[in-house]
Amino acid sequence: MKQQNVSIRQLMTLLFIALVAVGAEVVPGISGAGAAVWLAPLLALLPVLLLIFLAFRGPEKEQRTDLGEGFSKVLGKWGGRLAALIFLLWGLFLLVANTARCARRLTVAGGTPFLFSAIVLMLAIWMASKKLPSFVRACEIFYIILGACLVAIVLLAGFRLRPDYIFLFTKQELYHVPKVAASLLGVVSVGMYALFVANNITVRKGDAVRCYRWAIALFLTFSILLALILGTFGAPLTEVMQRPFFHMVAGLGVTGAFQRLEALISALWMLGDIALLGLLLFAVKRLAACVSGRRESFWVVLGAGLVALVGGELLAGQEGALKICQQSLMPMGSLVAGGILTLLFFLIKRAGKGGDSVASNQGSGEKIEKAKKEKKGIDNGG
Repeated sequence: MKQQNVSIRQLMTLLFIALVAVGAEVVPGISGAGAAVWLAPLLALLPVLLLIFLAFRGPEKEQRTDLGEGFSKVLGKWGGRLAALIFLLWGLFLLVANTARCARRLTVAGGTPFLFSAIVLMLAIWMASKKLPSFVRACEIFYIILGACLVAIVLLAGFRLRPDYIFLFTKQELYHVPKVAASLLGVVSVGMYALFVANNITVRKGDAVRCYRWAIALFLTFSILLALILGTFGAPLTEVMQRPFFHMVAGLGVTGAFQRLEALISALWMLGDIALLGLLLFAVKRLAACVSGRRESFWVVLGAGLVALVGGELLAGQEGALKICQQSLMPMGSLVAGGILTLLFFLIKRAGKGGDSVASNQGSGEKIEKAKKEKKGIDNGG
């Protein structure tokens, strides 16, 4: 199993590109905070930093157990299976919703939605059928490509930014910032499904600091992207747009070199979609094994991928239903699911410490008894 482990840095790289891909599309559509919406990621960052601090309390090299295996420790055998089934079903919904988001984006960009979303799912299925380290290493390459893409967007859009669109917000808009921050936390909570592969994560010294840095980078990226969108269109226009991020990208370009980047960015964004769908497929595969009590199976990954493809294509054709899923159901549902997963994570962690303590005490008792027997034997021999 050791050769299948990945580092915290590799996992955070995967989460960064997966969450930026979904957040850049979903978060700008969550209106209400007006010109102050770019402050929401900075507020949402605070509870995330607190959770990282609590998660890394104690020995940094303590053994990690994924939630799927840990459910039975705190909920019992059948309670653990029921919890795994619930999160399995929610994971399938997330697969369908994000496949529909990908298909809808490609439709608007002028692509062939069924073909390209099928390609994205086929790649995600193929990667999820392999070992986790291979998938994570591929995502590290995706990160380099998407990172360069984000830098180019920031540089090009920065020249068009109007500061008055960003800094002239009202008190009423500030009051709505916590609501948008909660929705953003819901979007980011999709990444909590990474806890279902936690037994493949190698924890090293300094990983807490690495998590702090990646979390700060992720939420600062959200804040910068929101500021660029607001600085380009203004709050009133942004709130009525369906895809403000890609509308902003559509107007970027360099005369005589390249123009109309929307189709290119939409295609490159598929790398983030592959990362997110692949992570969800890995989690669904683990959860299905926990529910059935059997080994992980490729057929589960294939079946989940087919459900995502069919459901995603049907949902992508229903614009109103997709909008409700993206802006209400997925953020709020994921926030609730993420909160429950966080609670279970800390309960499992506490139960693990208790078990280690009992084992340590039993080991100490055995050593004492052995020492007494050895001493008695020496005395008898003497």
